[in-house]
Amino acid sequence: MTSSQPRISGVEVRSIDYVPLDERHGKLWHLGPLWFMSNAQIATLAVGLISITGGGNLLWSLISIVLGTLLGTLFMAFHSAQGPQLGLPQMIQSRPQFGYLGALLVWLFAYVQYAGFNVFNTILAGQSLSKTVHGATKLWVVVVTGIAFVIALVGYDLIHRAERFLTYTFLVIFGLFTLVVLFALHYPAGSFDLGGFRWTPFLAQFGVVAGYQISWAIYVSDYSRYLPPDVTVRKTFYWTYWGSALGGGWLMCWVRCSQPGRTPRSSTRSPRSTPPRTSCSRASGRSCCCSPRSA
Repeated sequence: MTSSQPRISGVEVRSIDYVPLDERHGKLWHLGPLWFMSNAQIATLAVGLISITGGGNLLWSLISIVLGTLLGTLFMAFHSAQGPQLGLPQMIQSRPQFGYLGALLVWLFAYVQYAGFNVFNTILAGQSLSKTVHGATKLWVVVVTGIAFVIALVGYDLIHRAERFLTYTFLVIFGLFTLVVLFALHYPAGSFDLGGFRWTPFLAQFGVVAGYQISWAIYVSDYSRYLPPDVTVRKTFYWTYWGSALGGGWLMCWVRCSQPGRTPRSSTRSPRSTPPRTSCSRASGRSCCCSPRSA
């Protein structure tokens, strides 16, 4: 019944409907820039700094970020591979597992996450533009919201094109930033000490990164369901996996390396100060030349 609805000049009209085979289009490699840039965003910066609060050193922070990214991205990439095969959004695919009504609970969770991501990223974008380009934060929030609304309204094709443009821009700008962080910053002693391992900051950073990557799984196939089914599951998985892993891992590692002065708590505690000793004795309670009262 939905196959009779025409595709209107690039505007996405299928919403949550099945995408017929005669409307499938796009190139498989487009998934790489899409998920690279989806992860290379402002919110990802905060995720890369979790281990600092627990006193993790730089080396083990980077290891936990890489391992968490590699593990968490597995689940979202597997879901992405279902898009071209089924032609359905991720939430609709959950109906066979949870039932028609049971899927509403999954949808509610997805809705809260959608709202949270949009609110958080929009506010951060407004604040960032206010600091760099200048102008009122509220004004930039409105501008960013308007641009996002237009892109979302047009839908699938424009989202892919916008993410490709942003990916190329990111590679140039953050390529330069990465060189500065690697070769211009001073890394204090102990930053790369394998003996500085601590379970708490390591597991905290690992868990947050893995969970952050997994959180994409609830709507990841929405951005691959217009591809023809002959793109194969394996290639769909690879383009999604490495695009998301590289985008998120790069930015999280970069922001952690940009804070080289952040060292474990045990090494930053200042020794307890003790009052200076004097050569005279106060056992008798009398004033002497070293006593403040003798002035």
